[in-house]
Amino acid sequence: MNSNNAEEAAVYAGLLRRLSAGLVRAPVLVDREYGIDAEGTTAEARDNGFVPGRSAVRIRAMPDLAGVRLDVP
Repeated sequence: MNSNNAEEAAVYAGLLRRLSAGLVRAPVLVDREYGIDAEGTTAEARDNGFVPGRSAVRIRAMPDLAGVRLDVP
């Protein structure tokens, strides 16, 4: 879940958590997500189906800080 998800997606995620309560939940990396356009005027316009996955945060390698002074203003 991220800040781009509409209320419908949050409700759906809550339902899945409730239905899977007591089961083992393991993180799985996926390259697809279900697209919902909250600004669509009809159900057909809001439902985008499965779209390529995206993230609000880019994951980058940690910089090499060897020899860098962090206490300098």
